[in-house]
Amino acid sequence: MQVVDKVPMAAQGNSQKYCVTGTGGPLKVTLVWHDVPAALSAATQLVNDLDLTVYANSLNGYSVLGNGVSDHLNNVEQVGGAY
Repeated sequence: MQVVDKVPMAAQGNSQKYCVTGTGGPLKVTLVWHDVPAALSAATQLVNDLDLTVYANSLNGYSVLGNGVSDHLNNVEQVGGAY
């Protein structure tokens, strides 16, 4: 198990990458963050829209998105499976 906690947010448009080596079996990757409150008049309540994307050698160049879609509503995103 690998846990990364309290990493400062990257500037808008930037990304943060982590590499893990699988030892066989399933892999579960979760991205969770505490978001600041949005303005009451905001159309959506998510202020910092982070996206989880997993790339794996076994996916032949394809990627898997957190929650299976480009999620613009939640502050928890997860990918799981055998890669």
